[in-house]
This record gives sequence, structure tokens and C-alpha cells, in this order.
Amino acid sequence: EPEFVAINDLGETVVSIQENNHLAVIDKDGNVISHFTAGIVKQMAGMDTKKDGAHKFKKKLKNVRREPDGLTWIDNDHFATANEGDYKHKAPGQAKRGGSRSWTIFKKDGTVVYEDANRLERSIAQIGHFQDGRAGKKGVEPESVTFAKIDGTPYLFVGAERAGIVAVYDITELSQPVLTQLLPSGIGPEGFVAIPDRGLIASANEKDYNKKEPGLSSHVTIYQLQDAPASYPHLTNENGLEFVSWGAISGMVSGEDGKIYAVNDGTFKTQPRIYVIDPSSSPALLERAIDIKLDGKTALFMDQEGITTDGRGGFYISTEGIKKKLTEHPPAIYHVSSEGDIIEKITPPLSYLNYAKNPGFEGITRNGNILYVAQQKPWGDDTFNTTKILSYNLISKQWGAVNYQLDRIKKGGVGISELTYHDGALYVIERDSFYGKKAKLKAIYKVDLDGVVFEGLQTTMPPRLYPLVEKELVTDLKPVMKSTGGFILEKVEGLAINNDGQAWISTDNDGTGKKSTGETLFLNIGKI
Repeated sequence: EPEFVAINDLGETVVSIQENNHLAVIDKDGNVISHFTAGIVKQMAGMDTKKDGAHKFKKKLKNVRREPDGLTWIDNDHFATANEGDYKHKAPGQAKRGGSRSWTIFKKDGTVVYEDANRLERSIAQIGHFQDGRAGKKGVEPESVTFAKIDGTPYLFVGAERAGIVAVYDITELSQPVLTQLLPSGIGPEGFVAIPDRGLIASANEKDYNKKEPGLSSHVTIYQLQDAPASYPHLTNENGLEFVSWGAISGMVSGEDGKIYAVNDGTFKTQPRIYVIDPSSSPALLERAIDIKLDGKTALFMDQEGITTDGRGGFYISTEGIKKKLTEHPPAIYHVSSEGDIIEKITPPLSYLNYAKNPGFEGITRNGNILYVAQQKPWGDDTFNTTKILSYNLISKQWGAVNYQLDRIKKGGVGISELTYHDGALYVIERDSFYGKKAKLKAIYKVDLDGVVFEGLQTTMPPRLYPLVEKELVTDLKPVMKSTGGFILEKVEGLAINNDGQAWISTDNDGTGKKSTGETLFLNIGKI
């Protein structure tokens, strides 16, 4: 399976022969100058090798074949390979699975000058682009590699297909490449071309974002070198207090300590976590993760959607419940300690669940002894295009509700995705399910609580109507979501507001699932 070719200034062609784990160099007359095995990587520690609803970078890959795919000449004596690795070979002394998930610099006589091993995959994990679904196969899947000298600096660009990432390396020292940036590139970046005179690199992405509702088809992404701070990533664990691979950020809250606390959602079904973020740096720093535990063990199958502080160092977390089984596995509120231990589970009355129709709780927020929780979409007892905001009194244990009018668009599954209390009002994120040019609604609304009465949650049949609150548009988020040059992402789901009114938003990348680009926006949108 000859996979890829590249030609140097001498007219020599290097060919990757992936299934044979082999490389060949041929002169311009067709003579084989050299051919050699691409070899193995003896050991790659700190890897995630299992699809299990969690990111656990604790395994080792030993004696894995490189199995090169894309390659490029760096100069007339050196070339680089992207080692995709597809196949389940079992050679003596080698791992069952091929695929080193790495990239390598070779001399054309077969000498290895540099082996990246696990570095790229772990760096990608630290910016939230690692896909658990590929952990047992090819990982981030380095697919292609391109070289260009721009403004005098030699750069190598490595495309990781399953992470939607283009890694940029300064290779001034061939034996010591320096990772300078990780760029988001949609789903399935395959081929690259550099335009050095204009400081450009372009990637071709082979997959549609969502074939059923195409808002972003297979596309080309263009990047330009700038004398300015990097525009991506917005959030990183690099230099964190501990190594954290993260993703699928849903709800957020600003703490009294100046940190932002965020939760991951049901994508991480066996690893629910609270992420601790320092928003004062650029990019923001994800310092560490707090694992959610029940009786000392990891709490399983929590679809976390919202988080707020309890005023005593702990948190209240809202969970969505299991879709289509909300009466058996209802939405709930969990009181969690500062160390992540579940203290209490609070569930709504059964009468409320009688009308369960759509996903349950989303954002949660607190004012004093009152918790406010957003019901994402209309249930069976709601009038057309309305949903509920619920209240829960921590002292009296009583539930209440008001109705909330959703914006109406022709398509797109509009719902509430976040709820945050600030200065006497609730701030609500409303969004549709579109992205790119089809996105119509990504906005923050304000509900002034002055004079609003939450009526007791119904306990009898048939249902009755709750008071309908008034809302006011605060911010159309579409312009800010396009501010870094990319397209509008679908799931803006996090909103944190500190005591001074500074607000941050974030998007949920679905743990870089099949329909996600992996990109996470984490942006300060100024004073609310």
C-alpha cells in the first residue's frame, strides 16, 4: 500500500509503504537509492488506550510500529513522516496493535533524527481535542505533514485527523523541534499546502460537520502567521498543577477565589469532573480536575450540565437525566463537597416528572438559599414554545416554577443551555442546534427577578400554567463567536459572571465526538 510521496530539490522521491511499515527513496531515473523499515517506537508511556467514557492517560504502548502515512522533505537529506497506524499486526516482540500515533524525522539513509512519541497526543489532550472513542485505535491519528520556511523560520505542520488539529513546530534544530501552536481545523484534516510568501498554511478537511443538517461541509481552512498573541487555544492545561485531558465543558460558575469552575457532561460517563480554571492568563489555564465520587468511588453515568457554588467551598451540580427514561432516571441536583464527594442528591417531585418529554436540567445557579434550575426544552405540560425555570429552597425544601418563552425559529431545536444569577437577575443562554452560517440563535437574555413569584410545583392533574417571566436581550453571541476567524460553533453552554460583572462563555465540544470539530471557545465577553 504505497500511501504518499514527496519529491526534493534533487528530484528524489520518498515513498511511504504503510502496511509494510516501510520507506523507500528513489532517484529521478527510478533507481532505488535506499529502502528501510520505518521501525518501531519502543515505549510510549502516559497514553489512553481504551474507549471507556474517560480520559485515563496511564497506559504504555510498547514496540509499536510507526506505519507512516503522509510525509514531506525538510531538506535534501531529511524528511518527516506522520505515523497514522491502522492495522492489527502481531510481529515477534511487538504490540498487538500497530500505530505509534506519532511523527518522526528521518535521514534518507533510514537514521532516526527525532521521534515525537507521545508528546503530540498528550499536548492535544491538554487543549481538549482528544477523542475517547479513538483511544483504543489510532488515538489522534497523525495523517499528514508539510514543511515550509516562513520569514526565515523552518516550520513543520502535522495534521491530526481524529483531533481536528494542525500542530505547528519550529524545527530550527532538527533533533529538538519546538511545538509553537495547535490550530483547530474542523473534522478530518487530510491534506496541507503552504504558501510561504504570504505566511499561509491551508488544510483540506474531508468530512461534513453534520450530514443531516449541513451547516459546515467539507472545507478548506486557511491560517496566517501573525506578529500577535496566538488566537487559539483559548483554554489549556499546559503548565497546569497536574496533567488533565479534558473536553465537553457544559456549565460554569465564577468562584469567590477568582477561579472559574466547570463541569464535563455525559460524554465522560465514567469520569465526571469539575475543572478548575484560572481565567486571568491567556490562554486561560485549566489548573486541575476534581473527580466526582459517591461513597469514595467514581460516580458513574452523571450527565452534568450545570454548576454553582454552595457558599461554603462546595458545589451544586445539575444533571440532565437519561434521555427517554427521565421518569426512571430523572434530572437531579447533587450537592458536592470541595473534594468532589457527593453529599446529597435532590430530585424533583414525581408529579413534575409526569410530563417528562425532553432532556431535563441544564444550568443551575444560586442566590442565598435559593437554587434556580433551567429545564432545557418544553415538557408535556408547557404551552407552545415555553419551558420552565425551577426554584428550590434549600431551607424549606420546596420547589417552585415559572414559565420562560423561548425564541422561535423555523428549525434548530431551541432551548436553554445555561443559567447564571447576578445582581438580582437571571442570565439565560438560549441557543439553537445549528452551526456555521445556519446558526440563528446564540444569545444571552436577562430575567429581572424583582416581583417574580415562583409558584409551587404542581402536585395534581391536570397541569396548570405558571407565571410567564419577561426577558430582555443582553448579548447576541454570534459576532463574538466568530471573532477568532472560525465558524459559529453549535453548543455555547457555559456562562460565568464574577462579582464585578465580567462574563465568560464557553462551548461544549462533545468530547470531540464524530460530529464535533473538537474546538472549544472560552472567551471573556466583557462586563455584562
